[in-house]
Amino acid sequence: MKQLMLLLLIAGFSCDAAKELPNNEMISESPSESSNAVETTAPDGIKLKISIIEVYDKGKNICGAPQPNVMKVEVIEVLESGFGLTNMPHKKQQLLVSFFKTPKNLVVGKLIEANAQESLCMDASTTFYTINSYKILE
Repeated sequence: MKQLMLLLLIAGFSCDAAKELPNNEMISESPSESSNAVETTAPDGIKLKISIIEVYDKGKNICGAPQPNVMKVEVIEVLESGFGLTNMPHKKQQLLVSFFKTPKNLVVGKLIEANAQESLCMDASTTFYTINSYKILE
């Protein structure tokens, strides 16, 4: 009986503590429709400063699978990286990246700051990046 009372007492305190948490702090997991703002990195995410080298009008194969909204970019600088990355890109490396949404106002030579997520290819030996959000710098 004492154990039951103790359990109910602990449950009551934990419920009261949960009520005190602020409700107004929401974390968005996907970029909003109207914003291209760069967000914080996830464990499998990375924030890069990149330059657009080539824009493909149609989708292109990455890792043997067709991807929409593909561009060839050069890494200028790695700004932040998540702890769960498999293959860290390095400065001056050229990559094919896919954009989550159709990019606007991006042409060859533009410099952007991008938040990207690493994905594993089907062969499980290589990875590619999908850009979730970006900010035009130049």
